[in-house]
Formats: sequence, C-alpha cells, structure tokens
Amino acid sequence: MAESMADPTEANPGARQRALAWTAAAVLVAIPLLLLQLVEPFAWQPAHAVFGTAIVVAVGALYEAAVRIPPRRAFVAGVALAALGIALTVWFNGAVGIIGSDDDPANRVFLVVIGVALTGLAIGAFRPGVLPAALVATAVAQAGVFVWALVGGHGFIGPITVFFCALWLAAAALVRRGLRQRAHRRGAG
Repeated sequence: MAESMADPTEANPGARQRALAWTAAAVLVAIPLLLLQLVEPFAWQPAHAVFGTAIVVAVGALYEAAVRIPPRRAFVAGVALAALGIALTVWFNGAVGIIGSDDDPANRVFLVVIGVALTGLAIGAFRPGVLPAALVATAVAQAGVFVWALVGGHGFIGPITVFFCALWLAAAALVRRGLRQRAHRRGAG
C-alpha cells in the first residue's frame, strides 16, 4: 500500500524539474492572455498570443529534447545548439528584423549577442570548461538587448527573447553535462 502512495518523481529524478519547467511555460503563456483580457491598450493582438504560445511550446520541446540526449553526446549537442542560436539570430535579423524591420539600425545590437557567443565558442575550443559560462553570458547579453529595446522605445521583443535565452541556457546546460560526463569517465579510467 505504501508503494502505491510513493511520489512518482522518485523513480525519475528529473520529473520534478520537468514539471516545474512546463508549469513555468504555462504561466508564460497565461500572462499575455490575461493581459489581453484585462488591459485594453495593451499592444498585443490575439495573433501575438498565438505566436508567443508557439515560442513557449518550442522552448519546452527544446528542453524535453535536451534532457533526453545521452550525456556522452551532450557536449556536441550543446555546441550545435549554440551554433543554431547564432544562425537563427543572423537569419531572423536579416530576413525580417527582430526589432522593427530588417533595415532598422536597432537590429545591429544583436551583433553584441553574436559576438559574445562566437567569443565563447572560440575560447571554448581551447578551454572547454569556459564554454558553459560563456553561453550563460550570451543569454545575459540577449536579456540585456531586451531591456535596451524596451527602455529605448524600440519595442517589445519578449517572446523572441525568451526563445533565445532558453536556447543559450539549454546549450550551456548540455555543454556542462557533457563536460561532467567527460570528467567522470577520466576519473573512472
């Protein structure tokens, strides 16, 4: 009888963190939907809420995929995810522009984010232990661009910021996990 009352997350230690992550995602989706109902002059339209929901679900799917990657492949997956983040930033910025249109000079600020990521990858090629911190710094730079855009009157880029910050942080977590696995193998061997 006591076994049937056991916490289902005990069998899967990551289940609690995953449940928390999906709960946070649901809250992120609910906030703009509530604002649409409560605040008339809020700049979002229902289509924006759908887009924001799609981004949050994509981030959740990214998280789910990341936790399923075997530790021995995590480092490579993290570096690949960071490269994807750089490519998507360049592509989104060049194709339509993240802030305003593609020719809006404010979009040049994303060069800072790309610069932080590329510098981290370059240093990480020679000192892999630095790479997770560099990817976290890239997420911080991405969040800084959000604050800069909001305070500077360049617009609200919240959903895309959440997407990219999650991408950079997932890459950092995967790289860290891969480095731990590598250190564990060296210690055991």
